[in-house]
Amino acid sequence: MQTQRDKNTKIGRKRYVDPDTGEERWFDVISQEASDFNFNKIWLALLMDSIDAVGNKKMQVLKWLMSNKDSKNQIIGTQDRIAKEIGISKPTVNETIRALKHVDAIRQVQSGVLQLNPEMIFKGHKERRMSVILEYKELPHETDDQIKEGNENG
Repeated sequence: MQTQRDKNTKIGRKRYVDPDTGEERWFDVISQEASDFNFNKIWLALLMDSIDAVGNKKMQVLKWLMSNKDSKNQIIGTQDRIAKEIGISKPTVNETIRALKHVDAIRQVQSGVLQLNPEMIFKGHKERRMSVILEYKELPHETDDQIKEGNENG
């Protein structure tokens, strides 16, 4: 689904002179604007209250991750810490993180550090988001076998 539209508007014509040759040429002057569309605005605090009301343990893990992200969408915390703070089992946290990795909602930055996909959720300006998206895309995306292997070992 397309989420950005470019709008080109002809402003007029302008004469340019090549400083080296003195050649004179006329060009159309065009203004180009990019705008976002086909997206939903989410009021995260209200959505997270709704998630709490539903009470699903996996949703509570996702809520914890979203609530504890920094300005680069990174979350520092072990599965033990998450389980303890939410009051759920470590296997539930493990299963939730595995599922989120599978759909590329999160990626592993390093041991104990996850990053939420900034194409899904991000707080900040468009330019900052684009920078974080580029960093996120450089992180390795684990295969299903790697995700499964990591869960069996940790």
